[in-house]
Parts: sequence; C-alpha cells; structure tokens
Amino acid sequence: MSNKNFPVIFDIKYHLIWHTKGREPVLTGGVKVRLKEILEQDCKYMGISILGGNIGISHVHMMLSCPPKLSASQIIQKLKGRSSRLLNQEFSSIKGGNPSDSFWEIAYFCHSFGEVSEEALDDYIKS
Repeated sequence: MSNKNFPVIFDIKYHLIWHTKGREPVLTGGVKVRLKEILEQDCKYMGISILGGNIGISHVHMMLSCPPKLSASQIIQKLKGRSSRLLNQEFSSIKGGNPSDSFWEIAYFCHSFGEVSEEALDDYIKS
C-alpha cells in the first residue's frame, strides 16, 4: 500500500487476537457495538486498514494492513489501551465498578501473513 502522505510501498499484514480479563464473556450487546466503533476509530487514526475480523463474547480477532512505522506491539498497545479505558468508563458494571481494572488480558497473539510464499520470496532473493 502507499499514499501521497506516506510514499512507501508496503504490504504488512497482521492477524491479532486478544481476550478479556479472565476470558469473561462480556463482549455482547452495546459493549460489542462500542468496542467495534473504538477499534475502527483507532485503526483509522493510525492509518491501519481493517481487512477482516470478529468480536466474540470474550475475544477479538483482527486482520490488519499496517504501515511500517508501527510495530505489532505498538498497535496492540494502542488498541487494547484505549478500548480498555473507554469500555471501563462507559460500562462500569462489567468489571465490578472499578474503572482501574484492566479490561484485557496482558497476553495477545500476533501472526504476520501475506500473499507471497516463503519459497517464492527465497527464489526472488537468490535471483
């Protein structure tokens, strides 16, 4: 991808997964709708394209196309951090009314993916 404000050609794609604290099944109804809004806003702000995803009752899957200036850890930190803060403020009953409680587990899964196989890339580099 490329645009006039960021004239670099890149194809960096991540599949990210993270869970609610204790895998609590709280991502339903209004919480799910609001979480989707927050994640879309944050991705747009960071220049990230959402390629796909799903919000389950206790976890989030996102497939993203990301600019090279952002690492996977920076992306997940921003997505989890802001959404945790806002969801705790707006839905205080979820976490027992304590807005300082973390909404998300610390851990996350990240997998990079693309359209070029490892063999094709190796052949390209060798030739």
